[in-house]
Amino acid sequence: MGSHKTNYCFFSGIEVTSCEETDGGNLDGYYYRVNYNGKTKEFKLSPYDDWHDDNWLKENGKEFLELVDKSSQWDFFKTCRSLNEIKSFYAVLKNS
Repeated sequence: MGSHKTNYCFFSGIEVTSCEETDGGNLDGYYYRVNYNGKTKEFKLSPYDDWHDDNWLKENGKEFLELVDKSSQWDFFKTCRSLNEIKSFYAVLKNS
C-alpha cells in the first residue's frame, strides 16, 4: 500500500512541515506534521478516504482541530485514522 504525501494539512490548510515518520518507519496511509499554535502536531490518516476533496473537512476541519486542541486530545490521531472516526469524534467533542 505504501505512504501517501500531501503538501497541506487536510483540516487546516496549513503547509506540512514533514511527511517522514519520526521513527524511520513507513505508515500505510497519510502521515504528516504541521506547526499548529506553536507546537508540532502529527497526523496519521487512512489512505481509503477522500481527504483532498471531502466537503465535510472543508466545512468542519478547522473547528475540529480547535476542539481537539482545546480538549488536548491530539493522541486521537495515533489510533483513529478514518474520516468516519473523525466525524464521530467531532460530534463527541462538539457536544461535550
